Formats: sequence, C-alpha cells, structure tokens
Amino acid sequence: MLYRGVSLEMHEANNGLIKVSGSESSVVPRHDGLARYDGTFTYGESIENAINAQHIETGTWDTAFISTTTNKDVAIFFATHDRDQQRCLGVVYTIDPTLFSQFGVVSGTSQNPKHPDESEVSIAPGSGEYIPREVVIAVEFVGF
Repeated sequence: MLYRGVSLEMHEANNGLIKVSGSESSVVPRHDGLARYDGTFTYGESIENAINAQHIETGTWDTAFISTTTNKDVAIFFATHDRDQQRCLGVVYTIDPTLFSQFGVVSGTSQNPKHPDESEVSIAPGSGEYIPREVVIAVEFVGF
C-alpha cells in the first residue's frame, strides 16, 4: 500500500480529494537554478525527469506528480505537521497501487531521492487534476 498525509485543512479545501499542483507527467529539465547537475536529470522529456522535479517541490515545472510513501508513519508525520513543523490535525489516505493501471495513475520512484528515508513513491493522474478516488481505499483522520 501507499500512503499520503495532508493537513485536515488541505483535505477539506480539496473536498476530500487528492489534488495535484501541475498538469505534466513528463517534463524537460530547465536551466533555472532548481535542478542539480549531478546526473539526476536526463536530456529531453521524460517521466523520470518529472518525478525528480517533484522531489524539488510539488508542481516544479508544472509536474502533476505528488508524494506518497510506503511508510505509514511518514505519512502520519506529514499529515500532523505543517511546513513550519507546527502540529496540526491531518488525514492519511491509503492508496492501492494495484488499481493504478485500471484508473490510469502513473507512478515511479526517483533513482536519486532527495530524502531517501521517506520511502517516497511519486504518483500522478493519467489526466485531470485529481488522483482518481477509486484508488483511495481508506481515509484516516490523525492527530485528534
């Protein structure tokens, strides 16, 4: 299973859906100072480049990928801590990757993750701005 942790505020703002920030599932790296020149990115357009861009920051270069993790404890941490590390109420979505092909979800992992301890798997919808609700098999409120 995969897990995605978000604040309760984000969950409510998106009406309980997992919304992505961008629209591209493959990108060409840009020379804008964001990319590392360490072999992480490859020449030309690719899904791998979009996944690696997402590791810089969700939505970098209009990527549609978002972060999930194989470690539920990591998802709980992200759900219950804001960007300033202040505690908050959160939600953890349990996502079934065996349903991805049926509902057009694209997934992958970075070969050079920015935070390897987070066990991150990046996912994106095949189209649209939301991860299909059919792949979310549970929603758990945490930090209450």
